Amino acid sequence: MKIEATAFYVPEKVINNETLEASLQLTPGWIATRTGIQERRVVREETATEMAINVAETLLKQSGIDASTLDFIIVATMTPDTLTPGIAQTVQGQIHARQAFAWDLNASYAGFVFGLSMANALLKTGRKRGLIIGAEVMSRLVNWEDANTAILFGDGAAGVLVSDRSDTQGIIGESLRTFGEEGAVLRTGLTAGSLAMNGQAVYRFATRQVPVVIKEAVTQAQLNVSDIDAFILHQANERIIKSIAKQLKLPLEKLPMNIAKYGNTGSADIGILLSELVASGQVQAGDKVVLAGFGGGMSAAAIVVQL
Repeated sequence: MKIEATAFYVPEKVINNETLEASLQLTPGWIATRTGIQERRVVREETATEMAINVAETLLKQSGIDASTLDFIIVATMTPDTLTPGIAQTVQGQIHARQAFAWDLNASYAGFVFGLSMANALLKTGRKRGLIIGAEVMSRLVNWEDANTAILFGDGAAGVLVSDRSDTQGIIGESLRTFGEEGAVLRTGLTAGSLAMNGQAVYRFATRQVPVVIKEAVTQAQLNVSDIDAFILHQANERIIKSIAKQLKLPLEKLPMNIAKYGNTGSADIGILLSELVASGQVQAGDKVVLAGFGGGMSAAAIVVQL
């Protein structure tokens, strides 16, 4: 599997910590100290579907590929605009990808990694090309009067265009795990303010399970953790990422972060960070990177990708 192009979209509207700290009656600096977040983007009028369409069109433009040659479209989301049609089906129709089958995938914040694994499997069956997109409007579900969740989340979309045009690139190791018995620690319905989270339990889950799946994926790739050029993790909380780095005995520079700018954008954030790193040249062709997501369900997933 070759990643042909990366792209992302975030809304223009910014909500900074000062605004939230004032509305929630928090001490100045409280949010950044506990999360690493400085600001987040939230939609004005945009929908998750519109953001996903923007990403899909950008991916096609960057790669010079016609939508009619796509075989599949996978959209990872836990915040669809409607249950049916799904975001993926609407993207397929809007970009005129008439030969592609499309569906939404809900694995919470592990969804983008799950989607890449599915795409890899599809390419092994003879499909040639597809899109994997993560798109979330988390601001729709957040209770903006709840300091446990309002401070964490932002909106955005990101994706990759993948093809079967490489024997040396692609997923070379993976570990996908679900822990349904722990699912109650992060729950949401479809209505505004319905997102509820036990933050301490999520922290314990992430710091316990993410190092495990990373090690399993790296071992399957017949590599050592030290062989990996970059670890692109779900941007949930700076403290979680620092704890994982410490457990894996890695310098923090190998775990790039953009959580300060965007907050937690759910299934979109791994793709957003990957796209930024590719655009800046911080990761490039030939690099071995780990993409790791974790979250509601509960699920934890890691893949090793050779770019």
